Amino acid sequence: MKIAIRPVDRVFIFLTGAVVIIAIILLALLAGTAKVERQPMVAYLANPLEAPEVWLASTDGSDSQPLTATRGRVYDFAVAPDGEQVLYSVMNEAGGSDLFRIDREGTNPVMLVDCGDHHCIQPAWQPDGQLIAYSQYKKGMELDSRINWIDGESGESLNILDGLNPEGAFPVFSPDGQSLAYFSFADSSIHVLSLTTGIESRVSSQNPDTPVWSDDGKLIYFTDMVTRGEVLQARLFQLIVENSKVELFMPAELTGYDASKIDWSPDGEWAILGLKTLNSQSRRQIFIVRKDGSELQAVTADPNSSHSAYQWSPFGGQIIFQVYTFGALNANPKIVLWDLATGRFTEIAENGALPVWLP
Repeated sequence: MKIAIRPVDRVFIFLTGAVVIIAIILLALLAGTAKVERQPMVAYLANPLEAPEVWLASTDGSDSQPLTATRGRVYDFAVAPDGEQVLYSVMNEAGGSDLFRIDREGTNPVMLVDCGDHHCIQPAWQPDGQLIAYSQYKKGMELDSRINWIDGESGESLNILDGLNPEGAFPVFSPDGQSLAYFSFADSSIHVLSLTTGIESRVSSQNPDTPVWSDDGKLIYFTDMVTRGEVLQARLFQLIVENSKVELFMPAELTGYDASKIDWSPDGEWAILGLKTLNSQSRRQIFIVRKDGSELQAVTADPNSSHSAYQWSPFGGQIIFQVYTFGALNANPKIVLWDLATGRFTEIAENGALPVWLP
């Protein structure tokens, strides 16, 4: 017996099938674009004084694992903005340092730049990951370096601004990726270079270090030496990018301290910085302060330990830093996490240095 399907039923069946197909396609698209939630980790240099390698650690300190395997020849490293890759420089047989890239799983290590007897170090990612800047020092790590550029995906060398390779080091991109700040040994200055116009400005600084951008890109923070009576003191300054005006940051509150570089929470509301009293026996402690200079408060208060390499979590609320305790038997640096809400300290790794968040 044949069953006749009415035209109206055919239309209904067609529409139902079309809806099912569309639903399947949408689910596939959502599955392809959805990001798997993962816990951030901490990347750091393990065994930094003898055989440095990049390791990864969980934020509760329960697990650590090696990322690189260079026979202890890693010099420094930088994490990609999305946390998927790590750049690292490796000391080579020619006496220089080459630049490598590796996945966060520790797979697919590849050399991006063969530097021979030059040192290719201090890599910095553009926030969108499209461009990488790094410092290339001449043989012997002399204070003669230039900033080079490579593509963030292919690793190929790039020609920026008609072949401009600024004479400088410690490069860092602005939050919008359209400018680069760096330190120049040639004139002891912080330079700010527009990557769209090529216009450059500079301000004097005697401290070679990486400048720090504010979250909105309107300010740059750096340290410089000033004379206070007969004492040489490191002070923290802020540069207004728009007009190149320089001001002391917290001029009254930090009068009695040597200040180290600053780092900002993701929302720009809190800053973390290192301070030590002008007593030559004191050690650097970590402080936090609101952006208006209020609520300055100590995070650490260990007179026998120096604290450095501090960094806010990209999600806020936590800080990682390096601690070195003087006078201890077989002393090695260690990595510690501090939680803003609870005030709790958690040791992340023993014999580790230079921690960086891996989102």
